[in-house]
Amino acid sequence: MTIAAIETQASFLFERRHEQFRQAVREFVEREVNPHADRWEEQERIPKSLFLRGGELGFFAHGVPKVDGGMGVDCRMAIVMAEELSKAHTRGVGMGFGAHNEIAKPHLVRFGTPAQKTRYLPEMIAGRKVGALGITEPVAGSNVAGIETVATRDGNGWMLHGEKIFITNSLNADLFFIAAKTTPAAGHRGISMFLVEREMPRFRIEEMHGKLGRRSSDTGHLTFDHCPLPGDALLG
Repeated sequence: MTIAAIETQASFLFERRHEQFRQAVREFVEREVNPHADRWEEQERIPKSLFLRGGELGFFAHGVPKVDGGMGVDCRMAIVMAEELSKAHTRGVGMGFGAHNEIAKPHLVRFGTPAQKTRYLPEMIAGRKVGALGITEPVAGSNVAGIETVATRDGNGWMLHGEKIFITNSLNADLFFIAAKTTPAAGHRGISMFLVEREMPRFRIEEMHGKLGRRSSDTGHLTFDHCPLPGDALLG
């Protein structure tokens, strides 16, 4: 297929604003990612400041309705960013940005209360708070219904107990979206999502090293040892 044909075909999906966004991401990769890629792979993490830079460039505003301070919901923006970040000399940036923007944040956008959105969405869009999604456990990966982490009522709040493993962005994240069973007898219908801030007591984060690839995408093991959460930590 000729270049002209590819461009013609692409025009059916992408508009001018998508291509402008593509150029911004491409320049970011060339100037601010690739020169440091090898070092970040050796360090097994990307700097947290890179998320702040992504926020400054508007990389985390798509997927959020304008009424909530975003650019609007347009999955084509996510496609463009994924395509361009996949061309970087390290896959860690794509993994980190994707986990923050396309895996963690959508839970807040779709299910968050007005108060939760007001508190966290502007910070996530700006890259000031990095998000991570915690579902996978040592005994449950794709089988989400098999998770063993539980959250029980404790007065007006909750008590979270369990662990998560292979969690992307663990070392950089400020806000963790944690799946836990609140009604174990109900199976998959008894699972809820909690917003857990990094500083919560009895919440431990352990680094995981020695991955076969994508080393600059930091990965961690999370442990919640009867971690107390406020009542409004329940998402939605």
